[in-house]
Amino acid sequence: MNMACNGMRRSLVPLFVALIVPVTACQEETSTSMVDDNLRRVQAEGILYGVKSFLATNGIRAGVVFADSAYQFPDSSQTRLYVMEMTLYHEDGRDRARIVADSAILHQRTEELTAWGNVVARVLDEGMTIEGPELHYDPSASQIWSDSATTITQADGSTTRGTSFRSDLTFQNWELQNPVGVIPTEEGTGN
Repeated sequence: MNMACNGMRRSLVPLFVALIVPVTACQEETSTSMVDDNLRRVQAEGILYGVKSFLATNGIRAGVVFADSAYQFPDSSQTRLYVMEMTLYHEDGRDRARIVADSAILHQRTEELTAWGNVVARVLDEGMTIEGPELHYDPSASQIWSDSATTITQADGSTTRGTSFRSDLTFQNWELQNPVGVIPTEEGTGN
């Protein structure tokens, strides 16, 4: 009987070794990183992809912001957006304007947005396009503006360039500083 137990112990030893070796092999650290070095350098608290954020004024949906990616930083109420598109609505829910840009900063508390890089705003009712390197949106002041060179193209194709731009959110009352090109008048397009 003693001999059978010794034989059984000898046959369990290779099995025990076979089970221990894979467990210790799994505990070894790998030198391959799962995160790209560029992402590792970003000091963001959170990185989101495929972002959709609704904007509201007095509890009524005023717009929506889409972004390919968003970075949220610690101790900040700002979110940095990349490949951004914003749609502003009329009070009845119809689309009023669409704004696209390479990037933007959205202030979470105030819903103010600053967009920059190939900014294009299309005012749908007017058929007007506003283009420039940056654009600011402030819902509490009911304004949209740019302090940079801006090009406005009207529905008829006429183009006006200026050094800065400011408008209310209806795009009915707007001004372009130092305009050059076709200057719109009350009666229609002018020079």
